[in-house]
Amino acid sequence: MSIKCARLVFFMLLVSTAHAEQQLITAGVSLQEYWDDNFSRTRDGVREQITLTSASVALDKKLSRQQVSVRWKGTENRHEFRDELDARIHVGEATWDGQWGEKWRTEFSVVRDAYAVDRLEFIDKDVVAKNDAIAKVGYGSGERLVIYLGARHTKQYHSARVREGLDYDEDEIFVEAQYQTAHESSFALRYSNGERQYPRVVADVADVAVADVVADVTRDIEPGDLDFDYQQLELQSTTQLSPKTQFNSQVAYFSRAGVVNDERGALAALDMVWAPREKLRLKVGYLLKQPAVGDFSDSPSDIDRVFLSSEWQITHKILLSMNAYYEEQAYDGVLSAERKEQVSVIAPVNITFNYSENISLRIHSEWEDRESLLSYRDYTSLQGRLGIFVSF
Repeated sequence: MSIKCARLVFFMLLVSTAHAEQQLITAGVSLQEYWDDNFSRTRDGVREQITLTSASVALDKKLSRQQVSVRWKGTENRHEFRDELDARIHVGEATWDGQWGEKWRTEFSVVRDAYAVDRLEFIDKDVVAKNDAIAKVGYGSGERLVIYLGARHTKQYHSARVREGLDYDEDEIFVEAQYQTAHESSFALRYSNGERQYPRVVADVADVAVADVVADVTRDIEPGDLDFDYQQLELQSTTQLSPKTQFNSQVAYFSRAGVVNDERGALAALDMVWAPREKLRLKVGYLLKQPAVGDFSDSPSDIDRVFLSSEWQITHKILLSMNAYYEEQAYDGVLSAERKEQVSVIAPVNITFNYSENISLRIHSEWEDRESLLSYRDYTSLQGRLGIFVSF
């Protein structure tokens, strides 16, 4: 424990001479302790403690009408009892926004996201990485209406060899129209056409020797079975209903053509934000997802979620927040047993204490309950997190 305390002191010393002026390059470090009383995600939970050490750097530069930004963050996860799960995770983004004349604009970005899978998904170590490259050209008059034409390439891959069958490559072209009103509301209509390919054979991810599995896998996955072409029409909007109330929506209709992923469906994300007072913010919403088989290692065919959250700025140094959601997941029996599961999550205490402009302390707690017909997925867990964050 003394080593961890020494790290905290070192982080504070790094910014003892920091100033508030805006800089070309900013950086940050953080140290977090994460406790989980049911890290194994089983009825008889096995606990774990993880130390997360992170470093980040960001660059923002504007040259005339060209805006360049680069962000990177690296995190090292060290487990107290299971060092075979230790991992280093890197995420980042590089973006170049350009304005050419009065009507033409371009945007190029490369985004990398990654995460270590939960033990519920996979019992061994696996880091899922996703790389996106996006390019688009826009034409519009002023800031009101802009039409974009663009393309995207995505590559997702798993570090665990047994799960390489869920690696995929995706290519997409799209056209998008964005409209900004004079009353801080905005609308965007987007049509996309693309294809996804899984270049490797999918392993039998549902091969579990559990007595109460309610259904067997309905199909043997062969090479190319998860591949599909798709079209999607999407509408996004942000509507300022009043100075204190904002409504956000994202609604999409998709069509997928493939052996396994052959269906039509909808996606939706709706929420309302209400700020009755200057320092109080409430949010309530609904989410509907119908992901493609292979999006995740344990892909439900339908996800329905209702959620709420609140933020209360008690003082200029203390922010108190809470959030909760209830979710129903349906599995169609393609990669795992056909069933339904219910998930309830409550995070009742989240505190951010801004010790100074550059140093903050954060406390987070969360309780989760999953109800499933599969005994090895029926559990409750309690997690806690304590961290110090430093920017300079």
